[in-house]
Amino acid sequence: MSLARLDAALAGILAEIAPLAVVALGLAAGEPVIRLERIAVNLAAFDAPDNDGARIVERPLAPGGPPALRARLDLPAIQRALLDRGIPARLSNSAGTYLCNAAMYRWLALTPRRVPCGFVHLPHLRAEAAAKLSVGVGESGLMGLASMEFPTMRRAVEIVLETIFAKGPRKASARA
Repeated sequence: MSLARLDAALAGILAEIAPLAVVALGLAAGEPVIRLERIAVNLAAFDAPDNDGARIVERPLAPGGPPALRARLDLPAIQRALLDRGIPARLSNSAGTYLCNAAMYRWLALTPRRVPCGFVHLPHLRAEAAAKLSVGVGESGLMGLASMEFPTMRRAVEIVLETIFAKGPRKASARA
């Protein structure tokens, strides 16, 4: 995805459906666990290019918008459900300032407050880590190779959704 095309993509999705919940997913390279994001900030700042090649120095995602938006999910309950099932998960205070943060901020801004909404960062797949190791990453690159098997990540997402809907879609967003 690219920052320039993000809003149109999300608007297109919302024109087709009225979501009962939104759980956006993204890659957290180097993260060894499922990361549950608490906050999205109104800032894009990244030197790694997006899919259009853009690098953003410092730009608000929504000029005049709130400086930050809080996830509308019961993240402690989700974390507990994951840990109880043997899936490592942690709460995170920032989705960063790259595209994951932008997606989380814009989803939170675009969806009605009654809709549970948040962002989950996932580790690399083990095959991705193996592919990087096969070309050589050097000793310093090993930290970015934390990984998890796909079935575990898939199950984690299922547990996130089960936890949201265990309360019912309206009750799940009551904390917003």
